Amino acid sequence: MSPSSWEAAAPRTRRGIMQLGMSAGGALGLAACGPGGESGTTGSQDSRAPVEIFFTLPGSAGLEQDLYNGFINDFHARQNRIRVRHTFEPVFGDYPAKLRALLAADTWPDIAHQHLSVVQDFAQQGALTELKPYMNRDKISEKEFIPALITEFTWKGKLMALPKDSAAFGIHYNKDMFDKAGVKYPDENWTWDQFAEICRRLTKPENNQFAVTFVKPAPNSEQWEAVLKSFGGGWYTKDLAKSTIDAPGSIDALQFFADLEFRHRVTPTAHKYSFTGDAWRGGVVAMTFGHHSTTFFHKAEKREFKFDVVPIPKGKGGSFVAVGASGYALPSKAKYKDQGWELLKFLTSKEVQSKIASGKRWGPCRPDSLDNLAPDDGIPQHFRDVHIEPLRGKGKVPALPFVFPAGQLDILQVYNEEVAGQLWTGKRSAKESAGAAKPKIDAILARNK
Repeated sequence: MSPSSWEAAAPRTRRGIMQLGMSAGGALGLAACGPGGESGTTGSQDSRAPVEIFFTLPGSAGLEQDLYNGFINDFHARQNRIRVRHTFEPVFGDYPAKLRALLAADTWPDIAHQHLSVVQDFAQQGALTELKPYMNRDKISEKEFIPALITEFTWKGKLMALPKDSAAFGIHYNKDMFDKAGVKYPDENWTWDQFAEICRRLTKPENNQFAVTFVKPAPNSEQWEAVLKSFGGGWYTKDLAKSTIDAPGSIDALQFFADLEFRHRVTPTAHKYSFTGDAWRGGVVAMTFGHHSTTFFHKAEKREFKFDVVPIPKGKGGSFVAVGASGYALPSKAKYKDQGWELLKFLTSKEVQSKIASGKRWGPCRPDSLDNLAPDDGIPQHFRDVHIEPLRGKGKVPALPFVFPAGQLDILQVYNEEVAGQLWTGKRSAKESAGAAKPKIDAILARNK
């Protein structure tokens, strides 16, 4: 199949995604030794025998595993010096613990997945290799990647992973529900006060219709940093030395969403309404926070209601498009770093990233592949304004990177005890919860400097 045929293939089916993964063209150059004489080269390996590298990554059964199996088969087809032995962790959230177990057992992959929420932890533990020497050697520029993502994978000035995908967050809304309620569609200039008023107008419990699900901002996702930032707050100081959960803007943001649940009662849970499946796609709520895959699943499931997407509202801190990603890293004690680097380069190339984006399910890590993510039918109308242009630095609302601190698991435990278990159950105010959490989070940050 020619490259043009791959691009024309239906990308939203399992077969279509597989075809995208099986495509590739162009030569692959193999390095003989690592930058600066690092370990992990082929050494005295017989040049006629392929090197087997070990690659571990999360991947759910079906589309995702099919896609990456296809890319690895393609990588094999274009060269005969490297063979890839790869394993999938089907549950995304279980992957970091599985990777830690491999490293503890001295079973080091040659290339490994890194989510932006854990890369600082692995880097601080000395488990990752700085990638700039490899990039400099092979004349690969940081400018080839979405700038915000490079920021997120940098630890103490060193680039510890390259992004493998991207996600830009906004609010998707059901235009049919807005029309029926006589509510004007939002745009990039709407405010949190307007958001709250829209929520009240869209909530009709007698019709089992609600504005949003119970939104609980937490330091576990880049999208909630954008929310706190818009209120004038944030989770941490810029140097990640202190928690700012108790800053006035942070408290305002947390209390705002608690009030939506317990005071304004604009959610299904506030009315003890039970539902199955996705609340937005199922027509239970009018709005949902999410990235581009919200559009993908709406279309894959052939939902019929009209919809659009908009950036999160403005607050006194402004408005932002949160940006996140997963990436690939070279573990510091990998046996074959150079060969792992070759696979890493291939998977983050324009060729592969454009095909990933063409499937519409996952975003690309490169600005030159973003156009492939845009819906072929132009729906939703403002998809590019939220999910594409901010990643290029050209959007009406700026992209916001979020660097997670080391000690993330410990921080989340404190959050769950002092905020989730108190504020989101109506037992404490945001100010009380933040005040209890801050000193404990500060202690974790101090330990992980």
